[in-house]
Amino acid sequence: MKAIVAHSYGDLDALRFESVPDPSPGENEIVFRVEATSLNPVDLKALSGALKMLFETQFPYIPGVDAAGTVAAVGPGVTSYAVGDRVGGAVHAGLAEFSRADVTSPLLARVPDALDSQMAAAAPVVGLAALGAQRVSGDVRGKDVVVVGATGSVGRLVVQLAVSAGARVTATGLPGDVTFLRSLGAGDVIDYDAEQIVEGVRKRLPTGADVVVDLVHAGADLASIASAVTSGGTLVSTLFGPASEDLGRGVSLRYVRMDEGGQATTAELYSALISGSLRLEIGRTFAFDEAIEALRALQHGDVRGKIVVTQS
Repeated sequence: MKAIVAHSYGDLDALRFESVPDPSPGENEIVFRVEATSLNPVDLKALSGALKMLFETQFPYIPGVDAAGTVAAVGPGVTSYAVGDRVGGAVHAGLAEFSRADVTSPLLARVPDALDSQMAAAAPVVGLAALGAQRVSGDVRGKDVVVVGATGSVGRLVVQLAVSAGARVTATGLPGDVTFLRSLGAGDVIDYDAEQIVEGVRKRLPTGADVVVDLVHAGADLASIASAVTSGGTLVSTLFGPASEDLGRGVSLRYVRMDEGGQATTAELYSALISGSLRLEIGRTFAFDEAIEALRALQHGDVRGKIVVTQS
C-alpha cells in the first residue's frame, strides 16, 4: 500500500510517499480501507520530536491519528465488526491506504449512516478531548467557565458543550473572532493580544472563574493560569503540566487523557454530531496525493476548521 512515511525526527521535508506492506489484523483487530483522515497538531509534534518527553515516536512512522473507512479484514476474536462495515475513530497510521485498529478500544466506533466519512474522520481526537474536558469539569450549570484557546478545533467544541450545560462562558480570541465565538454561545471574549489572560479574567470576574479549560498552556505556564480560577475551582488541561493536582487555594487540576477509559467514547461523539448538539467545521480538504501539502497547511495555521485528507 501507499503511505506517508517518516524515518526520523525532522521537518516535513523528510516525509515521503512510499510503498509499505499492507497491515494484517491481529487478535481483536480490524484492518480498514481509509477513506478520510483528519490532521491534528499532535501529528506535527510527533514528527518533530516535540513529544519526546511523553513518548518516543517509533520509526518508520506514518502520521495521522484520526481516520474513517470501510473494514477490509477482521482478525481472530472479532465479532462486533464485519468486512464492509463503516468505522472511524482515533487510530494510528491514518495517512495510508489501510489502517489497523483495536476493536476493544472505546476510541473506535461504527460510523452511522447519517455521518459521512469526512466528518467521521474529522471528529475523534478533537471531539473526545472536548467531551473529556466536559466530564472532568463537573457540573457547570450556572457557573463561570473560561475557555483558553477557544478558536481551535477543540476549543470551539468545549465552548459549545459548556454553553449547552448551562455555563456562562468567556472565551479567548482576537477581535476578528468575536462574532464567531459569540455565535457558539460565548458571552464575552478576552483579546489575548491586548491583555494578559489572567488579568482579563480577573477584570471580568474579580474572584476568578469557577472553571478554566486551558487548551494552550503547558508545564509551568499552565500553573500560572491557576490565578484565574476562584478558590475551590477547577483548572482543566488537555496538555501536561504540574504533577500535583493541588494548586493551592483549593484549586484542583484535572487532566484530560483519551487513553483513560470512561471519559468519552467515539460512539458517543458521533451521536452528538448527528443530533446537532455539537457542530464541527471542516475547513479544507486535500486529496491523498496532497497529504504533505495538507500537513504544511496545518503547520501554517491559516485554515479555520479541521483539515481532512480524502481517498474516495
